[in-house]
Amino acid sequence: MFDQKWTCSELWRVTVMLLALVGCSAQRQRDSVVKPSIFGRWQVVSFIMPGVTAMDSTAARAWLGREVTYDPSRAQFGNEECRQPGYRHFLLSGEAFERENLFSPTELGLRRDSVAVVEVTCDGQRAGTGYYLFVESSDAMYTDVDGVYFELRRREAASKDP
Repeated sequence: MFDQKWTCSELWRVTVMLLALVGCSAQRQRDSVVKPSIFGRWQVVSFIMPGVTAMDSTAARAWLGREVTYDPSRAQFGNEECRQPGYRHFLLSGEAFERENLFSPTELGLRRDSVAVVEVTCDGQRAGTGYYLFVESSDAMYTDVDGVYFELRRREAASKDP
């Protein structure tokens, strides 16, 4: 097929270039901007304990009914509040979700191929409880607390998202 024989160093260079291209493509998917509408008031309505957790079911039940608010000037989960929140929206592949969480996103009712994620920061640092949101729809999302995945249901939408 090729008239030229490749040296080991040339093959290595081509391999490195191909790996870099694949890495750039995977990074682009992770950094793809997905802006699900999360601003508004939410409520913890249920929970799933798909694996090992640091919280028992009695403690998890105590979270039911808690109010959660996300808007441009405030992020509040129960008693924890941030007055300067930041929101980073991206897609996480189903495989990456499974690697990081040790179960399939379908166990939460999320898509198998990719998961819309919103990372909440406070003053540029990772926020406390409810800082990582897995978005199911415009009215449902999940957040992980000590290995327990709490379902949040929208109570009221905010007037507008940025």
